[in-house]
Amino acid sequence: MAYSPPPMNADDPQRMHAPTAPSEPGARHVTWSEGRGPEDLDGAPRRLGRYELLRRLGSGGMGVVYAALDRERGRRVALKTLRKLDPSSLYRLKNEFRAAAGVTHPNLVALHELVSDGDQWFITMEYVEGVRFSQYVRTDTSERPEDTDHGLGGLADSVTENDTLQPLRPPALDPERLRGALVQLVNGVYALHAAGKLHRDLKSSNVLVTPAGRVVVLDFGLV
Repeated sequence: MAYSPPPMNADDPQRMHAPTAPSEPGARHVTWSEGRGPEDLDGAPRRLGRYELLRRLGSGGMGVVYAALDRERGRRVALKTLRKLDPSSLYRLKNEFRAAAGVTHPNLVALHELVSDGDQWFITMEYVEGVRFSQYVRTDTSERPEDTDHGLGGLADSVTENDTLQPLRPPALDPERLRGALVQLVNGVYALHAAGKLHRDLKSSNVLVTPAGRVVVLDFGLV
């Protein structure tokens, strides 16, 4: 399905609003992960309409997510843009917003707006500060390298057939944290199912836990 937006003035973007999700008492509206700083924008413009891009948070096959400041409302948001504007990508972006915008739950990231600003289309959503689910539920919550080369990183190239590798053991699970976090995760996913939606990319990197212990399911690109 292709959709050709009418010409838009960059100072007067077209927006679709999502329902406001109930806020958690004492929780901060704030992160997904830490970027390197204002220079970490990979060539993206510093401003998109009323939004000022602050840093790159992550990327996927379809788009890139940035931390941004909503200068009109004075709040920080996560802003998801398209890697390239074509009918297929635009349809998927709109479908992601429309599919999840009507589902509000404390354990689902809150979507704010679908915005057309000139030739740019993007989604704004709640900016969540936290750690990955798999990190939060372990007794040692310090950051560990990504599971690249089975956790060996750059050492993989230097291993010979005479070397003996010891299995890498992840930190033990914290039963109390796991129990509480799983209940919230199930509640969030159930809210999607009750609305007739299916999150087909549920994994640790798409679930964050805030410092207050709130579990938040992210990324509805495959709903």
